[in-house]
Amino acid sequence: MTATLEQLLTVEEFWQQYQNRPLELVDGRIQEKMPPGGEHGVIAVNLATLLRIWAKQAGGRVGTESGFLLRRNPDTLRGPDLYYVSASRMPATGVPLAFWQ
Repeated sequence: MTATLEQLLTVEEFWQQYQNRPLELVDGRIQEKMPPGGEHGVIAVNLATLLRIWAKQAGGRVGTESGFLLRRNPDTLRGPDLYYVSASRMPATGVPLAFWQ
């Protein structure tokens, strides 16, 4: 029996191959994401609305489902239902096209 080596993906490879699909990267391995139920969506939009109102005064950005690079080697990328990034943590280049670092 021969052993096969598993090819782990980097976040850059993941972005190139699987852009805008309901997947996450955990320890370099692709994980499918099941869509949430209806009640979840209603709660998320209510929370996002309240958070956005607050963020207009506090500064920063509010969003949903965007990828956040949490760890390297092997890479882990998660997409939270809802997030807030404070103005002090915003990249100098603004909101990233790909994933938040």
